[in-house]
Amino acid sequence: MSELMPKEIKEAVEIDPNEGKFTKNPDRIASARHALGGLFNFLYHQDSARFMVATTVVIVMLALALRVPRVEVLLLVLMLGVWWVTELVNTAVEAVVDMVTQDYHPLAKVAKDVASGATLFATVINVVIIIGILAKPILEFFNLL
Repeated sequence: MSELMPKEIKEAVEIDPNEGKFTKNPDRIASARHALGGLFNFLYHQDSARFMVATTVVIVMLALALRVPRVEVLLLVLMLGVWWVTELVNTAVEAVVDMVTQDYHPLAKVAKDVASGATLFATVINVVIIIGILAKPILEFFNLL
């Protein structure tokens, strides 16, 4: 099968992502604990996390209180999840860049700006979807529609 692969794909497949790691942890429970530790680190140390928790709770509770259809609530939850993931990845990228260099470097700036841009993009898409889903039920609730 590998002889049918283009050279670039074959080279990428042959790279072992575990090679050179300090530790290899086959324990899935320990891996989950480390992941939760990272999430709690984010929640405790990032100012944006408190805003995100509050926003997520308010939007989901509002959608449920306004009896938004289930599929639309699931779309809201999905998009909020994407927003969370982009912010978590942005935080990880910033931490790695800061670990590698404290000095200004144009590539460090690009890495941080692109990761931050992903979060901004996810935020804008979320706002559009939230307005699109919640505007009508809110207007109907206040008898404005």
